[in-house]
Amino acid sequence: PIIINLPNGSIVKAQISGTLYFSSNFPIHDVLNVPGFNFNLLSISKLIFYLPCRVIFDSFSCQIQDLSTLKVWLD
Repeated sequence: PIIINLPNGSIVKAQISGTLYFSSNFPIHDVLNVPGFNFNLLSISKLIFYLPCRVIFDSFSCQIQDLSTLKVWLD
């Protein structure tokens, strides 16, 4: 199990770690599965460290864009 410290001081355990594919060329590695956890969290700092991408936020959306092709993976 992988111990996760939450911002509110709680501790939860992830039972599974793996790779999640939003598409064939958009993998997110080291995704943790926490049974019973009701939220999906994404570390932006890890995402941009491992993938050559730009993350763009505005009032209504979040876009993840490939830096080399400028293709938007997630909108």
